Amino acid sequence: MAEAAAFGAARISAMRGAVRALAARPDFVYLAGQEGPEAGAPLDPLSLAYALTETSPSAESALNGLPPRMRVTVALASRPASGSLGERILFLLKKPQVLELYTLAAQRDEECLADYDAAAEAAMSPGERPDAHVLENKLLTTARRLKAQQVYLDVLPLLDNAWKNPERVQDSMLKALALDSENPLALSALGEARLQLDRPLEALECLSRAIRIKPDFSRAYHSRGITYLRLQLPAMAGSDFGEAVRLSPDNPDYWRDSATAWLIQEDLPAMCRAFAQACRLGDCSGYEWAVEKNKCQKEDF
Repeated sequence: MAEAAAFGAARISAMRGAVRALAARPDFVYLAGQEGPEAGAPLDPLSLAYALTETSPSAESALNGLPPRMRVTVALASRPASGSLGERILFLLKKPQVLELYTLAAQRDEECLADYDAAAEAAMSPGERPDAHVLENKLLTTARRLKAQQVYLDVLPLLDNAWKNPERVQDSMLKALALDSENPLALSALGEARLQLDRPLEALECLSRAIRIKPDFSRAYHSRGITYLRLQLPAMAGSDFGEAVRLSPDNPDYWRDSATAWLIQEDLPAMCRAFAQACRLGDCSGYEWAVEKNKCQKEDF
């Protein structure tokens, strides 16, 4: 338990160090400033550090029940792309939806560690202490959450436009959820993997659980919308795409797929508006198709 928490703390500290090291590189500063996401949203350096590096922990034995002393080695990850650091950064900056997941993972790491620190501080407080059994369970639960996070981070480099190895992702996310059944990132990834494995009803259950736990999770809404389309429920898909667009209005994929749902429902004006917005954000594939088929009038952007 203590080792998992110690590694979580060491991993966060190492990633912050990686941010400082990356910030000292002119190529990183230039690319981060020039090639940010289409909408110009502020780039999160910690997300890039999580995405560009991988950590290798080692622990020295603990004394008198104290948490073990951790050593974490940080190196450039072998995935998601090979090549120079600049090439890797460009690869990631073209996939803001993937970077968003690294941002959420970093935030969850911080939340887990804050919970662990609060419980540990309460356990060592000289004043009136909470029930020892309750504290032990809280410490154990938080340590398991941190361990589940590492399982998730280990497979996240497999995500491109879809998961490259959905069978492995499914197996890993089941392990992560055995440690932390309320992890919305793992639930969403499991749902997406199961959809790729042609198991849409199981995917729907996972994605709905992820949304219940994290109601502002735009990717989960989008993935559930895709699942509803697979199940031939375009109205429900359109509702989920609408929520994804509301939460992440600068994501062209969400607008494009929203247009697809409107097309199936034969609402051509709504379809054209969604395709046009996707095009304004950089994805003109659907809009160009609709203009070519005389379903939408060509606009000047």
